[in-house]
Amino acid sequence: MTDRADELLKLARQHFGKLTQAETKLFNAVAKGEPAVYLAKDPTKDDPALGDQWGKPRTLLADRIEWLCTDREASQFVGHKGIQIIGAKIEGHLDLMFARIAFPIVLLSCRVLEPMNFIHSKVGGLFFNGSHIAGLEADSLSAEGSINLGDGFRAEGAVRLLGASIGGNLDCSKGRFQNPKGEALTADRLKVYGSVNLGDGFHSKGEVRLLKASIGGSLNCSKGLFHNPKGVALGADSLKVEGSVNLRDAFRAEGAVRLLGASIGGNLDCSGGHFQNPGSNTLNLEIAEIAGHVFLREGLDNEGKMVKPFISGRVSFIRADLKGGFQWRDITTPKDVILDLEHSHIGVLFDEPGSWLPSGNLFLDGCTYDRIEGLQPGDSKPRIEWVKRSQPRHFTPQPYEQLAKVFRENGFEEDARDVLIAKNKSYIKNAPVSRWAKLRRRIFGLILGYGYRPWKAVWWLLSFWGIGTGLFWLGRYVEVIQPTRSVPYPDFIAPVYSLDLFIPLINLHQATYWLPDSQNLWGILILIYFCVHIVLGWVLMTMFIFGLTGLLKR
Repeated sequence: MTDRADELLKLARQHFGKLTQAETKLFNAVAKGEPAVYLAKDPTKDDPALGDQWGKPRTLLADRIEWLCTDREASQFVGHKGIQIIGAKIEGHLDLMFARIAFPIVLLSCRVLEPMNFIHSKVGGLFFNGSHIAGLEADSLSAEGSINLGDGFRAEGAVRLLGASIGGNLDCSKGRFQNPKGEALTADRLKVYGSVNLGDGFHSKGEVRLLKASIGGSLNCSKGLFHNPKGVALGADSLKVEGSVNLRDAFRAEGAVRLLGASIGGNLDCSGGHFQNPGSNTLNLEIAEIAGHVFLREGLDNEGKMVKPFISGRVSFIRADLKGGFQWRDITTPKDVILDLEHSHIGVLFDEPGSWLPSGNLFLDGCTYDRIEGLQPGDSKPRIEWVKRSQPRHFTPQPYEQLAKVFRENGFEEDARDVLIAKNKSYIKNAPVSRWAKLRRRIFGLILGYGYRPWKAVWWLLSFWGIGTGLFWLGRYVEVIQPTRSVPYPDFIAPVYSLDLFIPLINLHQATYWLPDSQNLWGILILIYFCVHIVLGWVLMTMFIFGLTGLLKR
């Protein structure tokens, strides 16, 4: 092993001339397959935040690392453990664009003064745990293994992984990415065969972008802080994740979280998350497809205590497909939230009245759901109120019809009818139609319950039959109802006479023998009601029959 180290040192001196103590340590360690350790073993002195103050014994030039990676002879001395540097300050620009590096590069707790360039390079893996860097450009990078930018990692400029391919995981847990005026982490079209961890202490200032990224495992952002007020905190439009997306347990986003058109093979878990972007979209999953469940409910905080989700802004699932279900519970700030479910599909809806949003903050038009968890007979009244909140000043029939469908499929026919009656009442109140159209609908509801209570017509029939009976008895009593012929004629029976006039197409041998006297004022008045009675009979009986057969339902 000593011979290998001597040979590498000889090559290095031929290339660079006289070597410093730090460089000699690096080349010796690489040849032996060991880490080059520059730590002072004093936590106050080994903090990479103070790396600018580290002296020559801990300083390496970037071109020494480039040479080990790209020189054909020198790279032969690097073993499968790669280049491992711990606690060093790296000066100069590390430029490995288009490099083909068969081994990993490990920079632990280092201070890198200038942005590093790995554009279009191929590498065994990158492990920058705990290091403080000025930035990283790694567009179209291909890493055979994992990339670790966590455990105290800190970037004071943009980190770019556009179009990169990572054979293992991307781990940024406990990493800090700071680029407040731009993009803190850009990974559009990133392909990760494992999982991505942007949680467990992850902290970004500036936008984090994962547009059109593809993740073979899960995306974990739990306990992560994404800070980009009035902008996009986490942008992952058209993201494809085979597993789940976790934005839970003290996850915090100050700015928009965008997952438009995302495809998620597992769950989207936002339990106990903090989403804040008042006056704009705070969580946007329009046109997303989620095979599992969406959870917006109580979760855990950093201390393991139960905490309710905090939401300020608009939550949009327009045209999203939530195949498993949607849990909307434990919402503490309903007045600050707008929930838009228009034209979405939900497998199972889990919610609670305490988390229902106020009137005007809920949008349900076109939303379909297979069932509502916990739905019970008699729940139509609160559910009608829920639908009403989605259309305080306008009318669309679909939310009512969808709710009625779910009640009916659960076997709750009476509740379904209540919902459809409420739909008609909402039509009268809010539909942009003429007063005449609304009047007709009111009459229709008054007599037949809009076709869903056809037996209401029986009460009207009985009422007018009774009124007719009384008036016709009075008419006969004062002798303004007279027989139409001398003899013979049946006795006048007021109830039968009223029924004979009122029920169409029957003959009880009363109306043809007795008529009001049109020569008398009272007779004229009785005659007028006589005609009205006949018309009402035809109208009410026709409506009753049509309502009973279902021909008059709206």
